[in-house]
Amino acid sequence: MNKIAITIGAALCAAGSFGADLDLNGEWEFRFEEGKALEEVLKPDFAATRDAVRSDWGKELARVADRTPFVQSQVVQLLQCFARPTEGDFVLPRQGGLQRWVWPWDQSYASAALTMLGYGEYVEMACDFYFGEYAQPDGRIGPFGMGWVNDTANVLGIFSHHCAESGNAAFWRKHREAAERAFRWIKAERAKSANLPGQIAGLFPAGVASDNPKVFQSWGTTDLLNLQGLENYACAAKRFGDPAADEAAAEAADYRATIARILDRWRRAEEDRDTF
Repeated sequence: MNKIAITIGAALCAAGSFGADLDLNGEWEFRFEEGKALEEVLKPDFAATRDAVRSDWGKELARVADRTPFVQSQVVQLLQCFARPTEGDFVLPRQGGLQRWVWPWDQSYASAALTMLGYGEYVEMACDFYFGEYAQPDGRIGPFGMGWVNDTANVLGIFSHHCAESGNAAFWRKHREAAERAFRWIKAERAKSANLPGQIAGLFPAGVASDNPKVFQSWGTTDLLNLQGLENYACAAKRFGDPAADEAAAEAADYRATIARILDRWRRAEEDRDTF
């Protein structure tokens, strides 16, 4: 007979439920045991912990020159996106305050704001995580979550925007080779669509573009975000005199022109109609 013991403590009681994958063949015996409360295991000093958290937040908010409630609240919301695991020397740049998937698209806007507010070290820790944990030998960065095909460009854009805005040449040099590989991966993937039946040449090949698991070409979700990442990269490469600067600028310009032609064709086709 198969046996399983479940210890009931404060953590399980707080969750209200638990799950387990079981082999339904044969018989099972369940034994429930009373365990120690979570408070007994961790024995936290609540008052000391509370005071330390308040002190840390006070120091972070004191760095902001603008004392208006809106800006102060913005900083609090943005910094909640970051978490440091108890194991591993890296930071998780999350999409929000929840411990969920790491989504570069969501994080790109938070990172841009933090750079401009003077919290660039958080963005750099995020980039170290992206390049250190997810950079592939062929240049792709990811996959994250559902493997959106704009992931690589989002990471490239986060890194490039931060470097260009902050002027941090040392950090640019730290990841420039990985960034250039990402740029060349995007360029090579984009070129493939010219030889794929039924796909629009110049756009990124069909792929998963969002939480919708269907595979298709998505100029709105994939290509516009790819373009944003490439233009940020071209801007940073130019600022730091990178050898790939001219090539990146040309690729971004061609990408933008391709999207513009598509939109203009649709506009002309619908110009005599009341709706677009």
